[in-house]
Amino acid sequence: MFSSASKKAKHSPSHQHVLDSTGILQAAKMGNWHAFHPKVEEMAGTMSFSDYDDLPPGRRFGVIHQLAYHGHRSALETLLRFHPQVNLKRLTVDGQSMRDVAEEEGAGTDFLDYLDDRLANQSHHELINLAKGGNWETFFVRLEQDDLPVERIDSIPEGRTWGILHHICYCGDMTVWERFLAAYPMANLELETYE
Repeated sequence: MFSSASKKAKHSPSHQHVLDSTGILQAAKMGNWHAFHPKVEEMAGTMSFSDYDDLPPGRRFGVIHQLAYHGHRSALETLLRFHPQVNLKRLTVDGQSMRDVAEEEGAGTDFLDYLDDRLANQSHHELINLAKGGNWETFFVRLEQDDLPVERIDSIPEGRTWGILHHICYCGDMTVWERFLAAYPMANLELETYE
């Protein structure tokens, strides 16, 4: 665990960001996958997902954007295996999404399909967090924006015990139920928890 002093040093101008000092960002930028995979694995116990969410000072792209630039699925799979909470929605300095970069650089269908699935998974987790916290106004705005298929809504993502439906049921507010069922009338109301 970093102390506040070491966190400051990690991001201060006189010290390199951990993504630069470890060479992980450079390996991703150069498409050096023989270096990237072992570095991510080696640093898994030291670095957290939030380190990968950063754009180091002076950098336009983060690691995820470099992976999208190259359209390299196995590198993204490696990153998500060790850090499944990485924010795949993080924008570049220029405001481009990971998908924008991948499309602009001509990434293949295999990469784009995998990325879309991972983005939907991230949205699903975010919606569950909002439901768990009872943040219903934001939940319904995001539910409409994210437009997840009913099959995703009817599932419980890996690492969770409850899905969206269970948190709605737990809150016991009929208004929330009615709004949800208006958006997803085909939802599986018999979905069981992992308990």
